[in-house]
Amino acid sequence: MTDSTQAHLQALEVAGLVRLAQTHPELEYLFRHALVQEAAYESLLTRQREALHLAVAESLEALYPDRSEELAATLAFHFAKARMAERAQPYYIRAAESAARRYANREAAAHYEQAIALAADHPLPTDELIGLALRRGRLLEILGDYEAAQAAYLELETRGRAAGDDRMVLAALIPLTTIHAIYSTLHSPAEAERLGREALALAEKIGEPRALSKANWNLMLTYNFSESYSDRAIEYGQRAIAIAREHGLREELAYALHDSARALGTRGRLEAADSAFEEARTIFIEIGNLAMLTDSYTAQAEVQFYRGEYEKTIELAGKALDLSRRTGNAWGQIYSLANLSPALMEMGRVDEAISGFRDAVAMGLEASFAGAHFLANAYLAFYYGRLGRYEEARQLAQDVLDKGVPEMSAFNVFPLAVKLLAELYLSPEPHKNKLPDLLAETMEEDLLFDPSFQPVRTLMTTEALALVGQPELALEVSAKMLAAQSASGGRAMIPEVRMQRARALARLERFEEARQELLAAAEEGERQQARLSLAKVYGTLHLAALRLGDAALAAHAETQCRAAVAFLFDHMQTPEHRAALLALPELEGLGLE
Repeated sequence: MTDSTQAHLQALEVAGLVRLAQTHPELEYLFRHALVQEAAYESLLTRQREALHLAVAESLEALYPDRSEELAATLAFHFAKARMAERAQPYYIRAAESAARRYANREAAAHYEQAIALAADHPLPTDELIGLALRRGRLLEILGDYEAAQAAYLELETRGRAAGDDRMVLAALIPLTTIHAIYSTLHSPAEAERLGREALALAEKIGEPRALSKANWNLMLTYNFSESYSDRAIEYGQRAIAIAREHGLREELAYALHDSARALGTRGRLEAADSAFEEARTIFIEIGNLAMLTDSYTAQAEVQFYRGEYEKTIELAGKALDLSRRTGNAWGQIYSLANLSPALMEMGRVDEAISGFRDAVAMGLEASFAGAHFLANAYLAFYYGRLGRYEEARQLAQDVLDKGVPEMSAFNVFPLAVKLLAELYLSPEPHKNKLPDLLAETMEEDLLFDPSFQPVRTLMTTEALALVGQPELALEVSAKMLAAQSASGGRAMIPEVRMQRARALARLERFEEARQELLAAAEEGERQQARLSLAKVYGTLHLAALRLGDAALAAHAETQCRAAVAFLFDHMQTPEHRAALLALPELEGLGLE
């Protein structure tokens, strides 16, 4: 530093405009107030500012050649202010890539935005521009900012249409379809189908295999999330897989396998689903796609829950939760919590489960995950009912319906059923007439194959029919639903379904059949370690054995019931939950405290 410069700095310091920040390892002064800095900056002529920015950038390049990545954002800023777009652009891209590697996704998206904006002064090759726009949009999606992601893709589409570039238009249409197909804040099956079909036609016209695979994959997503997982989803998924395999498209193959696994699982083809999940996960690890690796763990956890494999569910969803937390993936955390919490609840870890549901709801609102409020709160209402907190279950289910997602109306039968069941427990007579319509919806063929809701529908329908004095219909309906579950390998919640069947059989005075149902329920509950169900099953078996005069069975059932309740109490610190559980009719006569 020259003597003249030092003198000027000291004069500014004495005037109170700047202050000495540090002397080592380098001399550093700061403005005392941002307004002083702004006034000084504005006093410069434009050409002076540009010259100073250029001098700063080139000095940093010369002084710190080994720190160019660390300083990339600073260098990009100064070159951009110097109107040197061709030199700023590579640094913005480098800064974005560096931020993305650190999972600083908002920062990375902002750097990509700057790089794209500079294309007006320094045009980029089409492929590079497309790549930047797609990477920016994907980061915004991961952040849950779907409106901003849509704006990024629409900007790319507009550029493409203005230039008559079908490849650019197609590149924009594919992610636009995706964000309308999934349960985002922009979820719209009709719009997804419109965009998806336009993208498919354009991909066929261009004859580009990667786009063709993605277009078919998008239509699979559209039908996966809008038609209760119809066979059309599997059809488009298989097309996407075949194209990706034929042309060696590893990433596209992984995505197609992953979402085909979901579709296969919903149609009961669980072995094929497992195989597809495993192959997809191998590729996601190979290509370093941690966001989709998280999604893969959680999706397979959902299938394991359907099978009644709660420990495996917790293991897989736990991996997904840990990975999503480490990578700052908000959606991954929400999705994994929404699948982890039911398994924790079934295994009796009540407080952990309720905390997980609540975290999923809160994070879902923050991250614009439209389905999180609906699904997590609907499940929480369902489990409040299972714990005997019927008024809370009714209120929460009503809240879900009031704040529901219109495009998810096909799933409204879930909170509707939770609400009705709670009302039947609270005051059965006024609500009996609602049951036939709800039963008709519950028995729709497509809904029988939906693993997200089939087990809870089976249980709630059987319980409601038994509760209102229709035991024959309860047995008929539950037999059909259990057959559908059995055919697809589903075993979730079967212990309590069998318990409700035993209650129906007892009403018909078929006591030995009822006892056999309860023994089968206990056996299945022990296999699953489903302690929430086991407490009720053994409590009911205790009462049934006493009525049958089987003292040995009654004593065994009482011992097992007490053990299950003790475990629940160890994992349930809320007094209201404990009191409600002990008030359940299944636990009457045991003197539990």
